[in-house]
Amino acid sequence: MAAPLKGPIELITNNFRIKSQNHGIIYTYRVDFIDGQSAAIIESSNTQGVPPQTSDDQGSNVSRGSLGALETFQKYKIINAHTHQLKQIFLQFVFVGSNLFSTSDFDTQITLETTAPFYGRYYTIVIEKCSAFLLDDLNNSKMEDHPIALSFINSIIKNSLRNSQLRQIGRNPRFFMPARAKVFQSQVETWPGFFTSSWIF
Repeated sequence: MAAPLKGPIELITNNFRIKSQNHGIIYTYRVDFIDGQSAAIIESSNTQGVPPQTSDDQGSNVSRGSLGALETFQKYKIINAHTHQLKQIFLQFVFVGSNLFSTSDFDTQITLETTAPFYGRYYTIVIEKCSAFLLDDLNNSKMEDHPIALSFINSIIKNSLRNSQLRQIGRNPRFFMPARAKVFQSQVETWPGFFTSSWIF
């Protein structure tokens, strides 16, 4: 039988209150990345005897060729490069995977062209409204019934934690406080932290 714990156990919760100036309506837009012309073809047609630009391993947008379907982190990189344009359109937005969330309502399709190659190709970004949900409605329903809303809220929580003094380790939403590390016997260091749960209570 395990010995009882001595002393109090401190539990901390991190609750987020989400406010909206648009009556709590969040519009969801589908974001498609249409594979365009190869950067190598454009470079060869625009240069006269000048060797095409090659990529390095230091984070360059230009890779050795098309990687086929874009991974999630690649989509984020392309969207981040167009943050200024997107803020002019949506003012505030949250991008998650293949969805963009905003309180701004646009019924017309929005198209952006990349002016620099990403991963060896140019892309057309097509943004089109597909649905909407009310934040207040989520209080009276199960979160598993709203997977799109859940990803939106989860992204806000993770971004808030990333912008704090916490450090994320791994891809899961686990954030730790290195400033409050404790060392045991000069060999083991432990960091207190949080494991987030995207849920509305």
